[in-house]
Amino acid sequence: MTEKTNQDIRLRRILEAVEQASAGRYTSDLVSDQENDVIGKLTRAIHSLLDNKEKSRQLTDSLMDAYAAVDMSGRIIDANISFLAMLGYTMEELGRLTYEDLTPAKWHAIESEILQTQALKLGYSDVYEKEYIRKGGDIFPVELRTFLMRDNDGREIGMWAIVRDITERKETERKLRVAQFLVDKATVGIFRLGIDGRVLDVNEQVCKDLGYSREDLLNMAIFDIDPTLTPELWKNRTQRLNVVSGTMETVHQRKDGSTFPVQITVNFFEYENEIYWFPFAQDITERKQAEENRGRLEAQLRQSQKMEAVGQLAGGIAHDFNNLLQSISGFAQLLLLDKPERDPDYKHLKGIRDAAFRASDLTRRLLIASRNVESDLKLVNLNREIHQAVELIERTIPKMVEIVVHLDDEVYDIKADSNQLLQILMNLSINASQAMPDGGKLIIETANASLDQDYCQTHLGARAGKYVVLTVSDTGVGMDRNTMDRIFEPFFTTKELGQGTGLGLSMVYGIVKSHNGYIRCYSEPGKGASFKIYFPAEIDAEHGWELVQSAEIIPSGTEHILLVDDEPEVLQVGQEMLERYGYQVMTATSGEGALEGYRLNQGRIDLVMLDINMPGMGGQKCLEELVRINPDIKVIITSGYSPNSGIRRTLETGVGSFVGKPYQLSNMLNEVRKVLDS
Repeated sequence: MTEKTNQDIRLRRILEAVEQASAGRYTSDLVSDQENDVIGKLTRAIHSLLDNKEKSRQLTDSLMDAYAAVDMSGRIIDANISFLAMLGYTMEELGRLTYEDLTPAKWHAIESEILQTQALKLGYSDVYEKEYIRKGGDIFPVELRTFLMRDNDGREIGMWAIVRDITERKETERKLRVAQFLVDKATVGIFRLGIDGRVLDVNEQVCKDLGYSREDLLNMAIFDIDPTLTPELWKNRTQRLNVVSGTMETVHQRKDGSTFPVQITVNFFEYENEIYWFPFAQDITERKQAEENRGRLEAQLRQSQKMEAVGQLAGGIAHDFNNLLQSISGFAQLLLLDKPERDPDYKHLKGIRDAAFRASDLTRRLLIASRNVESDLKLVNLNREIHQAVELIERTIPKMVEIVVHLDDEVYDIKADSNQLLQILMNLSINASQAMPDGGKLIIETANASLDQDYCQTHLGARAGKYVVLTVSDTGVGMDRNTMDRIFEPFFTTKELGQGTGLGLSMVYGIVKSHNGYIRCYSEPGKGASFKIYFPAEIDAEHGWELVQSAEIIPSGTEHILLVDDEPEVLQVGQEMLERYGYQVMTATSGEGALEGYRLNQGRIDLVMLDINMPGMGGQKCLEELVRINPDIKVIITSGYSPNSGIRRTLETGVGSFVGKPYQLSNMLNEVRKVLDS
């Protein structure tokens, strides 16, 4: 048996004797007489020690933080009430555990290194964090500092630690980290401002919006960011708004000096008697652009609706006027048939006829502007049409206007009416020359282009796709915004009274629309004007341009024709024209009358000439009923308007043709003969 073991046994016997002595059960046979004096002294010492120990226990138990001590083997030899409550053990239970039993395994090596490098060398460790295991198995975070225990001889006999449960603190830190992450990653700029306007904190979005680093911003004030603010305005604003939150719009200035619109939502927070401003700044550049685009689209829509309304009015006027012109020109043509050229009245009648035809040209422009005239669309090459038009333009506009032509040889083909293309070019060129009274340049260009959805969303009437763009520009006086808003209106003109009809650009607009195109004008006072017309491209179309053949005079006939029109004068003129050339004519003044006359004379009627715009049943319904009665019927539609889609579909089945009012005698007779012989 070793000396240390003998000492341990003897100490136990002494302690047992001391304990019995302290309890009044001392038995002298347990120790020798020589030890009696020592025991008495020891008893008194133990009593003193116990008193001090009780005071020490009261002190450690009064600590809010947990306290525990371990010997050098790691066994727990002491703990206060806070430590026991924190872990859920009794002291007796802890006495059977080692320090490592209270700690997850992952911390064993880590804490060993801390103790080796700090506590054993310095006598204490820095505060560090780890985890403990409660009696039920729950793991929770703690913060502790360890101290080395030595005996009177300076020998290391154990360690003790101050331990603090930091579960709540860790949860608070977690919430703060999550909140900070949410703030930093928010898509709206968030400031924290002092009552004096100094920047106390910002999130990442503010740095991104303004182009400053966070460090830069923390040395700035809100006046450095919002150019509309001054310290005086800030003071007034804070005094007005420091009770409730508010929303306002202003601008912020980036590091590069550029500005952008923002919507500010201001929130207030009071902490420890200090008020903080929390402005949330939302970049509203896109919203502002959308509002501008919406306003522009609404203006375009109003303009389009106005154009539509005026166009319908103009078209209605033109139709009624065409019926009058039909009577005037028809009677003049009939009278001319009976007059030799040497007759004194021949010249006057010819003047009446020609004036009527010139007036019909004016109404035709009105109908084009209101899109009530059919466009004869054929595959054409725009460059070739321009080359032909330039020859005429050069002879029309003043010599001091220089014509510059830039044509892209690779432009796609388009479907267009060649005559109407010429009208577009002539009208735009004449207007341009009049805007350059002292001379200048008229520039005509072509190019391929594509319009995407983004462009079409902000330009009413445009459709996405591939186009051939005709651009006609000038270096003239230009136009202001008010003029540009009205240039396509029928009868609007900037010329002096009697110098313009106001139908040129409205006719251009109508032609473009009838070609499923899109037109834009760009102009500023003193900077000229530029018209861009977008014609849908025919990318895969095969070349096959047709030449217009002049019609020959068709001989007269003897067939029976049913002539239908609600205007008595037009009916009279038409009947006389047809009868003059041998035809047998029956008449009707309504669709109902036409059906009744056709049913009674179906076997004799070879052709029906039907006005499409009549009261009552109307021409279209009458046409449908006639085709139902006789699918092989032959019909010529007459109107001051172009036929609508329903009538066109009927005509395309081969039942007949269309003649526009006012018609010339030879053209009308040609069409009659053509349909009868088909």
